[in-house]
Amino acid sequence: MKAIICQETNKMAYQNIEMPQIDHSKDEVILRIIAVGVCGSDIHTHKGGNPLFEYPKVLGHEIAAVVHAVSDAQKSDLVIGDLVTIMPYKYCGVCQACRMGKENCCASLEVLGVHINGGMTEYLKIESTYVIKIDSKMKAEQIAMIEPLSISEHAVARGNIVEQDILLVIGAGMIGIGAALMARLRTQKVIIMDTNEERLNFCREVLGFSNTINALEDAEKKLLEITGGLYATAVIDATGSESSMNAAVNYLCNGGRLVFVGIHKTNICINDMSFHKRETSLYASRAAFRCDFEYVIENIENGKIDPSLLISHESTFDGFIEAFETWLLPESKLIKGLLKVGN
Repeated sequence: MKAIICQETNKMAYQNIEMPQIDHSKDEVILRIIAVGVCGSDIHTHKGGNPLFEYPKVLGHEIAAVVHAVSDAQKSDLVIGDLVTIMPYKYCGVCQACRMGKENCCASLEVLGVHINGGMTEYLKIESTYVIKIDSKMKAEQIAMIEPLSISEHAVARGNIVEQDILLVIGAGMIGIGAALMARLRTQKVIIMDTNEERLNFCREVLGFSNTINALEDAEKKLLEITGGLYATAVIDATGSESSMNAAVNYLCNGGRLVFVGIHKTNICINDMSFHKRETSLYASRAAFRCDFEYVIENIENGKIDPSLLISHESTFDGFIEAFETWLLPESKLIKGLLKVGN
């Protein structure tokens, strides 16, 4: 079967790999891949910026698929033909974090498309534990967006966002935009900050977020103008930028909450006086829980969010490598890319 392999930094290739075979003594299913979302981590990996990735490997963990085969020992009620997505975070179940119910930060967590081969291929074998059935007639492009929106939802849940909150989301990439969308189900007071005016315009014109801030201007002053002199009760930083993460606390009110969902590879340095005088609650947000996936699915099905609005670029399987190279160019204005694999 066909697969797209990230062979080394800045090099992808098509390759024929062995078709997976079902083992009826194990809890596993084989999925036929329909579509795969292209994540920021895929881009970082391609550029050599992911320290967890070992080349060569199949990328892709934002997956829409159909059940192709099931083992006799599967631990779910999946049947051939079911429409599904997957939780791409494989956990051990026995480490301290897993025993605490925090499988998302398992001590030996393996993520599809990062630590192990992912979904940019025709078929994928995985334990049924990680497969989530989609009961509705959801479109493939919507299903492929469930995983990144679940990352966003987990960050919103970590920040305990409620109706009374003034939330500032910093970073209008996929995860930041997703956090704003999921947060808007809880509070209408959502403000988005970024340095890219085209991204901010997209948030205003397409997604309906009227309050945006260009971080290159006097961001604190603009925040106070929008809120009538109030600071944010919660900030979600989805940038992974050292300077942004260092400064994020300055937009918080006293007693506020700060969530880091963007990842920076080295140290960050927060001014302790700014942090301490607010008695800031600081949260990291990693991966997502099954309940995050289920909440996202529920809100796609009931029409409260439409993730297909975020897809700016699409490609067929055979044209992907060439298309992907153009997506990396700033002038492409990529928000979210989608690889269509099958029907």
